[in-house]
Amino acid sequence: MNNLIRPALYQAKHSIYCIHQTENPCETYDVVGPICESSDVFGTQIELPKLMRGDLLAIRSAGAYGESMSSRYNLRNITPSIFTAGSEATIEMMAE
Repeated sequence: MNNLIRPALYQAKHSIYCIHQTENPCETYDVVGPICESSDVFGTQIELPKLMRGDLLAIRSAGAYGESMSSRYNLRNITPSIFTAGSEATIEMMAE
């Protein structure tokens, strides 16, 4: 709801994948956000390797449009953007 509202507003679909490499068999998940609202859903019936607590997921193609629509809804912090080039990563916070 506060970080990526496009799926809730427009039923937008984003590629979701697990950051770490694993040989775990795939399971089906609903990927949801941290706010307990029925529309705080990023994807349903997503096939991912079996996940464990602490595993990180990436939601691709959220982009500048998604970032510009983010908010501090429910007093949540704005999620930083992570830009990658090869094996290098840069973390940037959007100005509030």
